Amino acid sequence: MKTNIIILSIAIIFSIFTSCNNRYGSNEVILSDFLKELITLYLNDPENYYEASRKGNIIILTETDWLNYFISIHAATPNPRFILDFRVGTRVTFCEYDFVGETSYLGHTVRIYGSSDSFFDSPFFSTRGFKFQKPCRNHFLGCYNPNIWEVALYKDLSFSKMRTFKTVNDNDISLIQKLVERHFNPTRNTVPAFDSFVYQWWQVEFKAEFPLGEDYLRHFISSNFNVKKELNYVGKIPVAANIFIDRNGNATFKEISRSSGDDEIDNEAIRIVEKICENYTFTPAMHRGEIVNSTYSIVFLRNDIVPK
Repeated sequence: MKTNIIILSIAIIFSIFTSCNNRYGSNEVILSDFLKELITLYLNDPENYYEASRKGNIIILTETDWLNYFISIHAATPNPRFILDFRVGTRVTFCEYDFVGETSYLGHTVRIYGSSDSFFDSPFFSTRGFKFQKPCRNHFLGCYNPNIWEVALYKDLSFSKMRTFKTVNDNDISLIQKLVERHFNPTRNTVPAFDSFVYQWWQVEFKAEFPLGEDYLRHFISSNFNVKKELNYVGKIPVAANIFIDRNGNATFKEISRSSGDDEIDNEAIRIVEKICENYTFTPAMHRGEIVNSTYSIVFLRNDIVPK
């Protein structure tokens, strides 16, 4: 989420002020009491003081899968507080979702995206007198405060604490949990046995750990990397690989998430990762007090590859 290029950030900020006002279509959506209270809770969060006072756009994305309902909320407004740490300017094409409609609430324009299935199957909206709008075609470009909330309910309308996230700073979801339980069903105390969701390493409270520590892992990588050559890649981390770690700590190579652009180097990285997976059992990730499946990122530094 962070970048080190000031000039690019300034250029993107300029584009934000022009693109964030783009709109197409209008279709009145009736918000449920739950969704109204969720928006109010979001705007009252200290991280969103600027957005609450600015009266800009609130973006709602609604999705569903076989196990959960999801609703995410963020403010589509540029926030000057983020200029110093370069988080301004992230742009999103919402047309990967269908534009559902919009309404006004607390002086904000609330714009809804999702799909016809996720919208009409969702417990979050009242659809009385509502006609679904065709998918958008003119690529609405939005920008957002990175403080995104994603709220999840299981299909029996119990709160899914495992899949509910805040992306910035405060990870306390207790107020969201109380709100959901007031409108729907109590929280499940344990993760269902059939919930095989794999968390990304950055989504969990306590990520999986290499059993002998990161220093030993770095030594293992550098001492076993047999391909030594100069790189055109200028960054500190030319190669990164994701592995899957199950609830028992067993590891499996998943993918090269950052390629060096050199097949020989990438293949050597895969060989090292597979050797790590074969010989070591990890401490699995923990999230909301539960042991979970997760990914783990293994990085290869420039110093591991370039001849000394």
